[in-house]
Amino acid sequence: MPSGLVMQSCARILRGRTTNYFSLTRYLAQGGICAVIAKLLTVRVVWATRHHWTPRQQWRHPPSAYALWFVLNGTVAIFSQHQQWHLNAGDAFLFPPHRERLIITPNGAEWLSVGLEAQFGEKVDFLAHFPLPVAWQPKNEDRQKLQIWMEQIIHLFPPKTDVAHIVVSGLAQAIVGLCWQMLLGTDWSIASKLLLPRWLSAVLHRLHENPKVTVAELVQLAHFSPAQFRRLFRNWMGVSPRAYLNRYRLTLSKRLLELTDLPVAHIADQCGFDSASYFSRTFKKAFGIAPSLYRLRLKEANTVNEKKERKGQKYER
Repeated sequence: MPSGLVMQSCARILRGRTTNYFSLTRYLAQGGICAVIAKLLTVRVVWATRHHWTPRQQWRHPPSAYALWFVLNGTVAIFSQHQQWHLNAGDAFLFPPHRERLIITPNGAEWLSVGLEAQFGEKVDFLAHFPLPVAWQPKNEDRQKLQIWMEQIIHLFPPKTDVAHIVVSGLAQAIVGLCWQMLLGTDWSIASKLLLPRWLSAVLHRLHENPKVTVAELVQLAHFSPAQFRRLFRNWMGVSPRAYLNRYRLTLSKRLLELTDLPVAHIADQCGFDSASYFSRTFKKAFGIAPSLYRLRLKEANTVNEKKERKGQKYER
């Protein structure tokens, strides 16, 4: 999902030798916001089917959920409220629920159709923020992902086992995230401003951009009493502000150990830990290994993998 894009961006920064704490944490903060959105987003598949229509076949009916299409071959014409779209192979289309439409296939067509409902925090219609109806032609890589994921959902739907249900739900969430990325971009800070209450969006941005912030400072930013802030934050995030802040500090420190050569003491300070020794104890309690040893083991594993890759390339020649 989009958080993978964040890590790819971090890798590009490292290769470009422009690494510093602030540029890297800006990318990781995006990953933190993305993780929040993924945690609060629930996607349900209402239908999943592959359509094979003959020439001049037509149908008039409003969808009961958001309808996502991907055209495999032929042409599909849609008419709705004085608007019309003509979709060809490789085109994607997202249509809102309960809106009248007329579908015609002039020369026959085959396309994938998945009905989606996406709730954010059980309070917000996630897909209502998309500019709908919308037709577009995804780029090659995105087109392949969209087609493969939709075909897998269609193959498994309706899910008959718990595992199939998990797979379908995960793929549906991935598709919604991919559509957001294709249609609205990869700046997930914009998504948080649209979807979250203003106070929570501001708190999360401050926390992710400055992990040294204190809970007391976040209370002031939210303009609530401490007790009210703790209650509302827990209602949205499922944990207390203190627990969320500590978890984010640990996640950030782990990524910095993986992606930079910054000294452990410097990472501890920049991530908001009182001292290097306290950071080491907290990190070991959370991950079962001291930070310095974690970095050493990671470097050793990377060295072994690089040797294997070089050896494999040698044999290929």
